Amino acid sequence: MKTNTNNTKSNIVFLLTLILSMNLISTNSISSNLKSKSESLLEKEETITGRDYNNPKYEPKKKWFNIVAYDGKCLTALGKGRPLKEKECNNSDGGVWRMFKKPEGYQFFSKKIKLAIDSSLQMRGKPVRSKNVDKYNLKGTIYSTFGQKDGYFQLSSGIYCLTTEKDQDIIMMTCNSYNKKQWFKFKDI
Repeated sequence: MKTNTNNTKSNIVFLLTLILSMNLISTNSISSNLKSKSESLLEKEETITGRDYNNPKYEPKKKWFNIVAYDGKCLTALGKGRPLKEKECNNSDGGVWRMFKKPEGYQFFSKKIKLAIDSSLQMRGKPVRSKNVDKYNLKGTIYSTFGQKDGYFQLSSGIYCLTTEKDQDIIMMTCNSYNKKQWFKFKDI
């Protein structure tokens, strides 16, 4: 009888050891899997939250391009001192842009009209206008890109970002990475 009890105790100890070791193996596997998933999510999060600052991957590949808003329309300069508008994309002179790299970010000029995007006199919610190119007075014409999801970026001049609002005018609003009205892409021409 004692042998059966000893065998039973040995079997129970063996079974408990087996269960604990299987649990330990599965816990290690789960924690390793969770760690790799969290690292993957963290990498994605860095691209989504705007930490991707002035990344060359957002730069256009060609000299001339359209600046396309999330809704598929393009930023267009209509003339000196006039508000920038969001219009159907085409290759009109006001809708074709060129970008110049500056130490603080980028400067954008329309093709034939040769006007820069100017937010120097703008206040929150007011239309962004275009002005003549002035290589000595860059205030309000330098923009930074902040990466967003799916290759989109925001154009920021300080705490404000270009935003498509108010009857298709382009205005400056507080940067918000979740506001898709602030998301843009370059489309090479």
